[in-house]
Amino acid sequence: SVEYSFQNYPQLSSYVVQHAQAMEEEVMRKHIQLYVNEHTVHLGEEGKAAIQKFYAVYANSTGETTTDENLFIQPSAESGTSEK
Repeated sequence: SVEYSFQNYPQLSSYVVQHAQAMEEEVMRKHIQLYVNEHTVHLGEEGKAAIQKFYAVYANSTGETTTDENLFIQPSAESGTSEK
């Protein structure tokens, strides 16, 4: 999970090392940092709006109907875990 990765940073998982196209560790880290950062965990309203826009563009291009229902995973109030 993203939170696990943050807790264990800067360790790279064996999966990442095995499947990385660029084997230099610095390149792997920069690539991960580009896509996995604080915005990954906390999108905020701007981030959610961007995802909704991308989803709408996708749905429009495939002829699917769009709905924001269940688009984001919400934390469970009871367990503190995520659920759809």
